[in-house]
Amino acid sequence: NAQAVDNVKLLSIPASIIREKLQHNKELAINMLSTVAGRSQAMISQFEQLTLKTVTQRVGWFLLKLFLENGERTKNLKLPYDKSLIAAYLGMKPETFSRTLQTLKEQGIDIGRNAVTLPDVFALCNYCDTELAAKCTRHNTDECPDPHCLN
Repeated sequence: NAQAVDNVKLLSIPASIIREKLQHNKELAINMLSTVAGRSQAMISQFEQLTLKTVTQRVGWFLLKLFLENGERTKNLKLPYDKSLIAAYLGMKPETFSRTLQTLKEQGIDIGRNAVTLPDVFALCNYCDTELAAKCTRHNTDECPDPHCLN
């Protein structure tokens, strides 16, 4: 099951129809496999985040991911969800998430009610990993503050 956090339109297609279309359409089958593989990789990455990283690393990673998804040149990030939902996504209680945000404030990252302001565009680079480095346009360039950021 799932719960939507935004307005959505839901389309239900019977499995028998999907199986039939996949058998007769090679391109659809390849696209479906690619999508399933991508989602599987994302779940593995999220599991790694939950089990191998500290709470500060998880929050920093999430903010860096958000930063990269928003064009990576802005220093102002709007949190896309309520803080309690973000905390649940990161596998922590809302109180732990709030304490961790306070820790990041001490590092110069300004945390507002539903926004984050970075002192500079490199403020979250310490939380980079292989997945995020692949999405960063500065990775493997002279602009990257840590070209070995594959934590």
